[in-house]
Amino acid sequence: YRLHSIPVDLIKICKHNKLTIEMYDFAAVEHSVGHKISGLIKYDKQKRRGIVYINDDYPEILQRFTIAQEIGHFIMHIPADEDGVIV
Repeated sequence: YRLHSIPVDLIKICKHNKLTIEMYDFAAVEHSVGHKISGLIKYDKQKRRGIVYINDDYPEILQRFTIAQEIGHFIMHIPADEDGVIV
């Protein structure tokens, strides 16, 4: 990736891996599962593209951390399950 400076350009890494980032309101999901969700990634095997969903209620620094964490999950855990969710 030729990342030689801080902060790391997460957008550039996402674009390179065909990932888009979307802000998402996880409130209803959090209520039903009983805990907070900072983000998740969903991958479409046919299109070979993914979407990183980030909790829009979290502070920017935690959103950046979550994007980086989801990129890590993407790189380490492809292929996704049948629903395309990478865990």
